[in-house]
Amino acid sequence: MEYIPSTSGFCPHCGARIASYNPNRRYYGSPIKICKKCGEKYVDRCFHEIAAEGMPSSEFSYGRDKKMGLLGLTFFVLAYTLLYFEKHYQQYYHTSWYMIMILSGAIMLIAVIDAVQIKTGSKEKRFRKLMQESEERLENYEYANQLKELGYNVPEKYLCEKL
Repeated sequence: MEYIPSTSGFCPHCGARIASYNPNRRYYGSPIKICKKCGEKYVDRCFHEIAAEGMPSSEFSYGRDKKMGLLGLTFFVLAYTLLYFEKHYQQYYHTSWYMIMILSGAIMLIAVIDAVQIKTGSKEKRFRKLMQESEERLENYEYANQLKELGYNVPEKYLCEKL
């Protein structure tokens, strides 16, 4: 069976909006989806089958967290400095500096939470569970072959039909 890829966030069959579609985000799970409106199958390339593609090492690196934390800190300090000078030297200030400080604080918090999850092993545990679910899906010979036909690098052990 041929699956049409969804590249725009809409079902390629009926045009219904795909609720979870975000091309900038990486999701884990089966890329073969079923439209809730028309019931037709399509391929969502935002989803990645971990057992076929491997564990993403970037998810367990502190590099991204450091960059996010530094970026958040930079914007926080910049916004605070501008707010301070406006309040003390110009007798007025833009409230947008508070919003920038709140958003940059949120960025720093997300970076810290991710780093803690890496350090404690909870993130690896979550990915191990995703890997197990992925392996269970690939145990289905037909599903593994469908992914292979779609261009995924499916390990040979899943492409042999079990008797």
